[in-house]
Amino acid sequence: MRRGPVPGLLSLGLIGVGPSWERRYRPAVRRLSQRMGIRVVHDPVLSRAQGVAQETGAEVAAGLMQVIEHPGLSGVLVLDAGWYGLTPLEFACDRQKPLFFGGNWHESAADWHHLAECAQTRGVMLVPELSLRFQPATTRLRELIATRLGPVKHLRVQVHSPRRSDGEDSGCAVAAAIDWCCYVTRRRAELLSLSSTKFGENAGEWALSFRPEARGPDLEPAEITLCHEPNELFDARDIALEAVVECERGRAVLTGSFRIRWSTADSAENVEHLELERSGAEVMLDQFCRRLVGGLIPTATLSDIALALEQVQRLKG
Repeated sequence: MRRGPVPGLLSLGLIGVGPSWERRYRPAVRRLSQRMGIRVVHDPVLSRAQGVAQETGAEVAAGLMQVIEHPGLSGVLVLDAGWYGLTPLEFACDRQKPLFFGGNWHESAADWHHLAECAQTRGVMLVPELSLRFQPATTRLRELIATRLGPVKHLRVQVHSPRRSDGEDSGCAVAAAIDWCCYVTRRRAELLSLSSTKFGENAGEWALSFRPEARGPDLEPAEITLCHEPNELFDARDIALEAVVECERGRAVLTGSFRIRWSTADSAENVEHLELERSGAEVMLDQFCRRLVGGLIPTATLSDIALALEQVQRLKG
């Protein structure tokens, strides 16, 4: 990584350098070193912040506000909000500082709606992490739907997440999966029907139907079967997704972030391994940076999280 502020680079603040930084975002920041640089870093564990600061040439901040109010920053990356919750988003909205938020979704849909309205009113770009959308297999699936497979008719999705005794992360994982389904099918997260439901402390299975934004003879609701299964092998914020996608002219099977199998009525099955493609973390940070310099590329919004959490509340009754 480059050390210290460099002319021509976007100067960013960094909050939270725990496991997500080490596993996913540190490699992505390295690959984007020609576009962005870390200028100031904060973490509740001082030694972690000092280690990243030494590596990147950044300064260490004593608290959230010192990062968000730093005059030389184009934006802030929050990769682990920890006990801060939504506070970094609230501060960034008040100070009109663009922010990428990689924290958990434990708060209610109403809280997210409120923040989304505040950001829109004040014209602040607050971008949430929606990693399932940007895994390479999902990107390839969207390409195939547009070119070879045709509109989605039915999805069977199984999402895996950490097993928690309190069930706290269950709703987050299901919400992330619902958002993924809407992103892939290009349907709004509007629940039309609910059947064959079962919901335990941490697991559940639901049959859903989502309606397209525009109505027409070729835009029927996509039927979705969604299963959630916690797994002891997953770390704190890991979510994995497997899916069988039945389309108008073929089908696709996603097994993990980097593998997709697909076929059409007139073609044999194709198996694609996508490990050499850009990671979801790199894509999300790249989009955030492009927006910071005035690009028109669309990004996820806080409203996307709020809508997904609303559906989870309805599923739980």
